[in-house]
Amino acid sequence: MLTAFATRPPGEFDKPVRIQTKISTIPYMEVDKVCSWPMRSEEAMGGRIEGCARVYNAVCYVVLSAIDGVFMTRGKYARLLKHELAHCNGWPSHHPGAQR
Repeated sequence: MLTAFATRPPGEFDKPVRIQTKISTIPYMEVDKVCSWPMRSEEAMGGRIEGCARVYNAVCYVVLSAIDGVFMTRGKYARLLKHELAHCNGWPSHHPGAQR
């Protein structure tokens, strides 16, 4: 998810996650490498990703940039976590219904 495209999910996906969720925080400069799988959204093409979520075997794995006060603030982390948890709830990567 790009900073410039920090979108809010629609209500149907903005709810508590009902599957097991594992959240990892790693240094900002590592997130793009970890989250760069072939099926990136068009919005993320050519930009830096700050977080991602992937469901595998009924577990949602979320990777976020660690709060460092420079690249990632507490407020930005909270918005990004909400965005990625919506993906755990099935929100597609092309972000239908997203709000800026």
